[in-house]
Amino acid sequence: MPSHRDQDLNAPDVDPVDTPFKRRLALSVALIALLGSVLGYAASYAGTREDEAAREAQKYAVLAMSEQSAALAQFYDYLGEFTTTTVFKQRKEIADARANLLAIPGESASADHWKQASSRLVELSPTLQEEASSEKAALAWAESTVKPTLARLHQLASRQAATDWGDKASAYVGGITLLAVTLALLGLSTTITARTRPFFWWPAAVVTATTLAGFLLVTLKPVPNIPEGAMKAVAQGDRLLLMGEHRKAMDSYTLAVRESNEYALAYERRAEARAAAENPGAQFVTNVMSPQARRENIADLDHALRFGEKTFANLANQGANYFHVRNYKKMEELTRQALRLNDGPPIPHLNLALSLAAQGRTEEAEKEFRRSVTFFDTRSSLERGELYASARTQLEILLHRQPERRDSILRHQGMLVESEASTHRPGTRIPADSASAQRLQLELKGSEIQVSMAYQNIPKNSLVSRIFYFRQDPAADWLQRHDLSTFERFSELPPSGEAYWSGPVELQCPSAGDYRVDVYANNRLLASKQTTRQPGSGDLRLHYDPLGRYTLCHPSAWKTSTNDAGHVTIESPDGEQVLRIRAVPIPLPLEGRGQLSETALESLAEEIKAKFAPTAGGAQQATLGGEVGTLRRFSSKDGRTAIAWASIQDEGMLRTLVVEYRDAQDAQLIGELLTRIKFHA
Repeated sequence: MPSHRDQDLNAPDVDPVDTPFKRRLALSVALIALLGSVLGYAASYAGTREDEAAREAQKYAVLAMSEQSAALAQFYDYLGEFTTTTVFKQRKEIADARANLLAIPGESASADHWKQASSRLVELSPTLQEEASSEKAALAWAESTVKPTLARLHQLASRQAATDWGDKASAYVGGITLLAVTLALLGLSTTITARTRPFFWWPAAVVTATTLAGFLLVTLKPVPNIPEGAMKAVAQGDRLLLMGEHRKAMDSYTLAVRESNEYALAYERRAEARAAAENPGAQFVTNVMSPQARRENIADLDHALRFGEKTFANLANQGANYFHVRNYKKMEELTRQALRLNDGPPIPHLNLALSLAAQGRTEEAEKEFRRSVTFFDTRSSLERGELYASARTQLEILLHRQPERRDSILRHQGMLVESEASTHRPGTRIPADSASAQRLQLELKGSEIQVSMAYQNIPKNSLVSRIFYFRQDPAADWLQRHDLSTFERFSELPPSGEAYWSGPVELQCPSAGDYRVDVYANNRLLASKQTTRQPGSGDLRLHYDPLGRYTLCHPSAWKTSTNDAGHVTIESPDGEQVLRIRAVPIPLPLEGRGQLSETALESLAEEIKAKFAPTAGGAQQATLGGEVGTLRRFSSKDGRTAIAWASIQDEGMLRTLVVEYRDAQDAQLIGELLTRIKFHA
C-alpha cells in the first residue's frame, strides 16, 4: 500500500506578483482614482457655487418684488397728486374761460375758489409745489422702474450662473460615472487571458481619455459673470425705452455690450429698441426698417440666440427679419421653432404663412393664413388692425419681389380683407362675384381723404372695404395704413350707381408721398387708385388735446404750451406766427347757443384789438376742423393778419381759435395748418 510520500503532488499555477501587466494595471487604477478624486472635488465645488448663485437669485427676486412695490406706490402717489392738481387746474381754467369769453355770472368767483383750493393742496406735498404735467407723471414712472429692473437683472444673472454651475456639477458627476465604467473594464481584464485583454483595455482607455477631455473642456469653459456696469446700462436703457427715447436706449444697450460682449439680454434689448426707433407709431407689430438697421438687428439677435436661451420672442423676431433678406427657408425654420415653444401668439403663424407663400407652397400658405386669422380675432381691436395691416403689407412686399405669384398673393390679400371686414361688420356672407367698379377717384383734402367710384352689381349687405396704403416715394414699399381702412355693409346705395365717401380722417399728421386705395367687395378686388400728396410744411408734429377733443399738426420746430384744460398755444421760433385754441365745456342746456358764440367772438376781438383792427365785412360763417362757426378777420399796419373763430356744437363744447401771422409770407403755411385741424365729437 503506497504511502503519502509516494503520491505525486501538483502545485497550482500562480501568476508572478511583479509582471508588466499588473504594474500597468496598478498605475492605471491609481491615475483613474486620482482623476475621479479631482472630478469629485470639482463636482462638490460646482455644487457649492450653484447653491450660492441660487441663493443670490432668490435674494434678488425678493428685492425685485419689494422694489417694484415701492416703485408702484411712489408712482401712484405722484399720479394721485397729478390727477388732483390737474382737475383743480382744469376747473379754474374752465371757469376763467367761461368768465372771460362768455361773461357767465359767478364764473370769476368759481375760478378764485378753485385757485384757493389748489393753493391749499400745495401745502400737503412737496411734489405739488412743482408744475404737474402728464409728461412728468410718465417721467416719474420711468425713473421709478430703474431699481426694480436692476434687481431683476441681478436675479436673471444669478439664476443663469446657478444653471451654468449646475451643468458643470452634472458633467463632473457624469465623468465620475464614466470612470467607474473604466474601472469595471479594467477589473474584468484581470479575469481573462492576455490575448483577449485588449478588447477591455482599449475601450477603457478611450473612455478615460474622453472623460479627461470633457473634464478639461467643462473646467475651462467660464461661467459668464455679467458686470454691474453692464446691468446698470441695461436698466437705464429700459428706462429710456419706456420714455420713448429709442435712440438713447440703443446707446445705453451698446454700452452694456461693451462692458460684456456675451450679454445676451443687452443684444436682445438693443434689437427691440432699434425696431421701435424704426417704427415709432407701431404698438404691436413692426414692419418698417432700413436695410442697414435690418442687418444690425439680425446680428444682434444672432448674438442673443448664441449667448442666451432660444426664447420664443428672439426666434419669432429673427424669423420675421429673414423675410426681409429673402431667406425664406431660414424664416420657416426659426418660426417653427418659435411655435414649438408657444403656438398661442398670432405673429409666428402669420410669419409661417408668409414663408410658405414666398416659397410657392400656396395651399399650405392658404391654410396657415386662415389659421392665423383665428388668432387675430382673439386680440384687441387695435392689435387686430395692426396684425391685418402687417399681413397685407408683407404680401405687398412679396408681390413686388415675386410678380409671377400675383394671382395667389391677391387671393391671400382678398381673404384677409374679407376676414377683417367680417369682424367689423358681422353677418351673413352675401356673394358679390359679379361686382365691378370704374372711375375710382382718390382725393386728399387736408386731413380728410375722399373716395368716389362708379360701380355695378354690388349686392345689398355685401361687405365693401376701402384699404389704404402709403409710401414716401416710388422706390419704397407700400405700407398698409390700418388707421385709415374702412369697412361697411353695402346697404344705403342701389346695386349699381355711383358712390362717394368723405373720410377717413388722418389722425396723425399727413405726410408727403403716395397714397393708394384698394376697394373690395367681400374678397374681390374691384379697383385700385393712387395719388400723391406734395411736400408741404416740412416735418410736422401731432398735438392731441383729450379734453378739448381736437387734433392739429404744426411744424416740429414750433414751441407748444398747454394747460391740460383744452387750451394750447403754438408759436414759431421767431414769434411771427401764433396759433391759440381753447375748448371750454358749456353748461347744458345750450339755450341761446348762437348768442354765446357771438359773445365769445366779441371777447376774442377785444383781446386782438390791442394790436389789430377789424377788416371790412364783419363776421362770417366758416367751417374749421369739420365744425361750422363764426369768423372775423383783423389786420395791422405792419402787414400782419389775425383771424378769430368761435363755435359751439351740440355736445356742449365751445371751441375758439386765434391765429396771427404775416400776411404775405405766411398765408400759405397758415392755410395748410388750418386745414389739418380736426375737432372730434
